[in-house]
Amino acid sequence: MKTSLQQIIASIFAGLISVVVFLFLINNQGLIGEKPLLYRALLIDSSVFFALVALFPTIKFFAKKPTKVFLLVCLPALLPAFLFYFVIFPARTGGGFELTRVDSAFISDRSSNGIIEIGFQYPIYTPKISLKSHERFSKNVSLFLRITQNNGEKSLFRGVRSVIPGASLSVESSVQRMLSENPDYLLNPVQLAPGQEISGRVVFIISNQQEGVTFEEIINGVNSPVLEIRDSGNGVLLLESALANI
Repeated sequence: MKTSLQQIIASIFAGLISVVVFLFLINNQGLIGEKPLLYRALLIDSSVFFALVALFPTIKFFAKKPTKVFLLVCLPALLPAFLFYFVIFPARTGGGFELTRVDSAFISDRSSNGIIEIGFQYPIYTPKISLKSHERFSKNVSLFLRITQNNGEKSLFRGVRSVIPGASLSVESSVQRMLSENPDYLLNPVQLAPGQEISGRVVFIISNQQEGVTFEEIINGVNSPVLEIRDSGNGVLLLESALANI
């Protein structure tokens, strides 16, 4: 059977669609992770289906016996996505998150991190963390630092946000403008796709220093500092991880 020009064009077009869908899946994991499991399986299968359509005119066996091809090639090729999302994936994702602090650092008003010069009266604590999601759906989370001092006084610091409402001239907005283009920093909220693991530095502005008290003195008086992960939408606590020290 001779392959016509129309079949070749259709094959190229189907191949392009398959590639576009595949790239969309790879580059938009957070968005795809928000969709139902059936939607994700069908999206993967659409890429597989158009790849098979692209091969159809080029293989004579496909053209001679389309029914057998569908039963022996197409159907088995489309089943793995459903098997993964409805059997394997639910078994592997029990829910929750993993949070690990990789290292610890802070920037004071007398120091520089090589990227920005800090001229504010508040020190900036920048721990590097590793965060992994075991959720079935994408989730936007915010990171907080809770400090309890030896005298029982508690303070909760929110990580610097990526978007600050209004035309603010606060310390947070100044730091956000200087760090927003640096991929090494994680600004609230952080979106995690299912199974995704990310790492970076969270930025906490220690803004409640008492006059005449240094950050080092505050650190020495801290009892059990805690990193918290909260749902960015409703503020519900999702995970807390105690730190041995700051």
